[in-house]
Amino acid sequence: MAELRGTLTIELSGFWHAGGGKGDAWRADAVVRRDRLGLPMIAGRHVAGLIAHQLHFLAEQKHITGAVHDAVCGLPEERGKRSRFESTPGLLSVDSARLPKAWLDWFETADDASRLSAAAQLYRNFGSTAMQDGVPKDATLRRVEVAVPLTLVAEVRLNEWEQAHKEAVELAVGLVQELGAHRSRGLGTARLSLEWEKPA
Repeated sequence: MAELRGTLTIELSGFWHAGGGKGDAWRADAVVRRDRLGLPMIAGRHVAGLIAHQLHFLAEQKHITGAVHDAVCGLPEERGKRSRFESTPGLLSVDSARLPKAWLDWFETADDASRLSAAAQLYRNFGSTAMQDGVPKDATLRRVEVAVPLTLVAEVRLNEWEQAHKEAVELAVGLVQELGAHRSRGLGTARLSLEWEKPA
C-alpha cells in the first residue's frame, strides 16, 4: 500500500537525557539535544533504533516473522558481500520528537525574555563522580544536563506497507519503556503510543 503516516506520542515521566555528544564548558559536560528554538528533542534515529530493537526481540521470540522484521527495519550490509552503500533501507522512518505544536507556536511568537525564562525551566543539572573505596576519586566530577518530564511527538511513516508491518510496529512501540542515555540509572522512563492517520 501507499505511505501510512502516524503520530508517535512519547510521555516522559521522569528526568531524561537525549544528548548530541556535546558539552558546554560553563553548564555541563553533556547537554540535552536542542532544536532551533532551544527546546529539548530526541533524534528520530534514536527512537527508530529503539523500535527496531524491540522488533528484533519480537522476531527472536517468533511473535513476528523474520521477513516482517527485515522489511520494516531494513537489511545491513553483508560483510564481504555488500558495501555499506548497498544496505537495504527499511519501510519505517521516524522524525525527531519535539514538543507539541501548541508549545512550538508559543515559543515562536513569545518575546525573548519570556522565551528564555520558559526554556530555562525545562532543564536541570545533575552531578556525579566515580567512587573508590567509598571515597570520590580526584578529577572525576561530571555534570550532566537533563530535561524535565515532558510529552513529545514525532511523525512516523511506513512506506509500501502491509498489515503485518503495521501490526509489528504497533507491538514494538508498546514495548519501548525508556529513551535516551543513562537509562540504567533511572533516566528516560517513558510510555509510547502510536495513532495512525486514516487512509484517504
